[in-house]
Amino acid sequence: MNNRSKAIGNEINELEDALTNKRFTFESFNLRTFLQKSRGLRKTLGPVALLSIMSFCSPNAAHSQGAVFKQIQAGQFKAAYPQIKAMAQANPREMSYQYYLGICAKGAGDKATAELALTKVVAGTVASSPYSANAVQALNQLNPALKPYSCAPDGKTRRWSPKAMPLKVFIADGVGLNTNLAGRDLASTEMVQVINFLNSNSLKQIPGYRPHFKRAIADAMQVFDWAIKSKLVNFALVGNARSADAVVLFCEQTQEGVNGVTVYPLERGQPCLIQIALSPVNGLPDAEAFRLVKQAAAVQIGHLLGLGRSQNQSDLMFESTQLPGGRGAEKPSPNDLAMLRALYSMPCDIVIK
Repeated sequence: MNNRSKAIGNEINELEDALTNKRFTFESFNLRTFLQKSRGLRKTLGPVALLSIMSFCSPNAAHSQGAVFKQIQAGQFKAAYPQIKAMAQANPREMSYQYYLGICAKGAGDKATAELALTKVVAGTVASSPYSANAVQALNQLNPALKPYSCAPDGKTRRWSPKAMPLKVFIADGVGLNTNLAGRDLASTEMVQVINFLNSNSLKQIPGYRPHFKRAIADAMQVFDWAIKSKLVNFALVGNARSADAVVLFCEQTQEGVNGVTVYPLERGQPCLIQIALSPVNGLPDAEAFRLVKQAAAVQIGHLLGLGRSQNQSDLMFESTQLPGGRGAEKPSPNDLAMLRALYSMPCDIVIK
């Protein structure tokens, strides 16, 4: 364990000790000063989590909150379950409460609640979070086949509002951005340039495009049929970029060497931008090229919906910069669907409307 991990661990232990021993008054335990000095904990959990913790640190909440953590530490998960469940419902974005909810539900025999809560923890935190690592370990005991992954690579989760459904998708006819903008993430000012290019139809034709790739991308949306039938998401094709929530363009290759890239809206009114790389399918027979473009598009549609990258090659969302051109499954795996279910049943940092 490195020094930073030890420091964060000590900070978490100090905070949990304060909670357990009911040291909630600022005279006996100055939580505000503690949070200001605990840089590692603040960076790991984030300001929302810490503010949520502080909201419970009042004299009126001291007894019940302290009792819950005392029960959890004593392994009395069934006894702690109702109160920790209420805490998690009152603060659904607080991943520490979701984690303890999962642990208590697991101990109480409520496997479904435990699995969903712990999956939310993994989805909603960065992979380096101690809560994520502990949630993965607990999930492995519950369901060894489930391999969750983070959907917050930059520390923020994203999903679409139900009011945005169906997502309106425009698929371009083989055109893409200029070389200086193609195949990579984009800054806000660059997205403004892209929108201007879209509105003026000043995009360039990308070598290697074949007309049936447009149908491959449309077919890729249908691999999420479970989510569509469950009314989590839906799609509608539109004929112009101006009215689209998501615009699909093409590029020769991506900066990272993966098969596509997705840029989320950076400002209200901007579309999500998907770029599909064509160099990986150059020279392949039509049927094989169609299959691979469909698979690449399905991954980017997963990102459009808010899913992160998986390191498990049996998942659709597998992408690795260490394995350029590497591909995962051709349709969502149980892991992918579990992450989508968690993502669309939790309040996210960014809800796109």
